[in-house]
Amino acid sequence: MGSLLPRRLSLLLFGLLPLLGVACGPKRPPSVVVGDPSELTEETLNQLVQHLRPLVEEEAGRKFETPPHARLGRRADLEAILESEFLDSTAGVYHAPEWVLRQLAAEARRAAPGVVGKWGIQTGVLYLAPDAVAQVTTSVGLPRERAGDVARLVLAHEMVHGLQSEVRGWEGLRDLDAVDAMRAVTEGQANFVESRVADRLGLQDARAALDASQGWTEDGPKSPASFELWALYGQGMKFVAWQYAHGGNAQVWKVIAEPPASTSMIFRPATYSPTVSPGDDYTAALDGIEDDLTEGAWVTVVGRVEELSLREDLQGGDPAEVREVLGRLRGGTERRAFRTDRTATLRVMHFEDPAAAKAMVALAAKPRPVEVPEGVQWRDESTPYEDVPADAAVLRVLGPKQMGVGAETREVWLARGDLVVAIRTQGFRPGLRLRTALEDLLGRLPPSPAPGSPG
Repeated sequence: MGSLLPRRLSLLLFGLLPLLGVACGPKRPPSVVVGDPSELTEETLNQLVQHLRPLVEEEAGRKFETPPHARLGRRADLEAILESEFLDSTAGVYHAPEWVLRQLAAEARRAAPGVVGKWGIQTGVLYLAPDAVAQVTTSVGLPRERAGDVARLVLAHEMVHGLQSEVRGWEGLRDLDAVDAMRAVTEGQANFVESRVADRLGLQDARAALDASQGWTEDGPKSPASFELWALYGQGMKFVAWQYAHGGNAQVWKVIAEPPASTSMIFRPATYSPTVSPGDDYTAALDGIEDDLTEGAWVTVVGRVEELSLREDLQGGDPAEVREVLGRLRGGTERRAFRTDRTATLRVMHFEDPAAAKAMVALAAKPRPVEVPEGVQWRDESTPYEDVPADAAVLRVLGPKQMGVGAETREVWLARGDLVVAIRTQGFRPGLRLRTALEDLLGRLPPSPAPGSPG
């Protein structure tokens, strides 16, 4: 490891991956022919943008206030953009000193070589990297001469982000749950527009190939590791499609202007709201619990427990059961803590009743699907946890056997009354400190009602 960069940070860099879209419309200029990636000059890019603009505007139901302009995505420019956008858009959810945020932002620069296309939130410019287009084109199984089609998809997708930036910025997002909900809406709309215009351009094969290259299809993730990408881009698109079906583009733009307050709404489009009930806040109870696991300076992120992350953790369960149990979650708080060589995730969740809390622990105990490289022995063990009194508790140990403690994940899921407490450690073995952390946290929570009592 050796880095303060959290696991999910690279996915918080908006537009970082090759996020792909297309658009078409009437009275457009003649189509631009691109037979090879080397022909993607800055002049050609802007010809493509001019050709795509009326198409994107028609399918998105909104016109650009300022005409979009494209530039070649040079590495130095992309590095500076990624670093600056992290500081302006995402750093606010981290509870860390300035020097730590600067280090995280510097880490964000390292993702620049993987960027195919990017709408510069601050610059208002559309960037595209021809070398990356060439690599993506061949990697998805398309012939090199179809690089122009891939470029159209990337440019159109990023143009939707340009339209979004004229409506809503990334300021004021309170935590990662809100950030991920915003990401799902913006990427979902870009993919929704892309799919509609790809039909008109006859490029659905390229669009499907590009989605599949990211590890997902409209039906779901192709592998467990792709769950988050699918949730943001695939499920996000389904959320936007539902809004469109119930109010057209006007409703979609309302959602962009006032994004959903929680990822739970992404999986339940009919519950969309720009606000969410505060619910139970366990921030004070979680404060400093990571020090029970390892003393020292941690970087922390605190916020509402997000359904997206919970669903990712529960991939081994039946989807209908997961949906039913999480539908009975009243609220909760999550605290993520990071050090250079280890991480910890601490959650307190409040369910409708003790039965739902125990059902959550049972789901967490199920084996999780994982892609294991050939020759690697994978450990996925779930045993009852009896070091702390509980209605139900399980200890999980996951990781490749050959790689030692640094690659190991250990977690306890514990139900007591209508509450579930979960502590996960990665990169170290807390030993008896795990019990200390659980006892400390449980001692700060309100007592569970006695069996048969109200509440």
